[in-house]
Amino acid sequence: MDVGSAKSVLPYYLASKGYKVTSVDVEDSSYRKKMGEKFGVKSIDLDIREFYPDFEEKFDFITNSSVIEHIDNDTQAMLNLARYLKVGGIMAISTDFYTKYIEYPNANKIIVNDGRPNERYCKSRSYTKDVFFERIVNPLKEIGVNLVGETNYKNVDISKKENRCVKGLYTFGISIFRKNYAISKL
Repeated sequence: MDVGSAKSVLPYYLASKGYKVTSVDVEDSSYRKKMGEKFGVKSIDLDIREFYPDFEEKFDFITNSSVIEHIDNDTQAMLNLARYLKVGGIMAISTDFYTKYIEYPNANKIIVNDGRPNERYCKSRSYTKDVFFERIVNPLKEIGVNLVGETNYKNVDISKKENRCVKGLYTFGISIFRKNYAISKL
């Protein structure tokens, strides 16, 4: 399952390598359906803040690339995704980290200073390592989905042009989680 696929190429790349892929998002449904038909990717309009029992323990691997920082109820969304994993399944997520925690929906508007009009800023949050553990890692651990390996939480001073990445945005880290046992019905 690729979460928040929008116009990402990841689900179609994975499908081209022989994987059975389901793309879920609340946006870009016509694009995802068209690309899904071309590459054999199942495209579903789905809001991960809500739990869908049909997906419980259905997926071996879930990707979630730069999505959770754009969701108002990030903790519940991640708990729902954890329930969609099979036992032993892996979830790979990336998200934004910054020198301070900025709550949804203000991070993009506060941090990015590239001259765009206010209506062009997306809603997002930025995490610190401590807040990421509080909101994501610890709630997942409580239900048997553990962080595996290291996450890069290093923050950079983006006031220096040479430290900027995509359009002056902040750094992101990639975290890998493994589901260790079946989650009892919540």
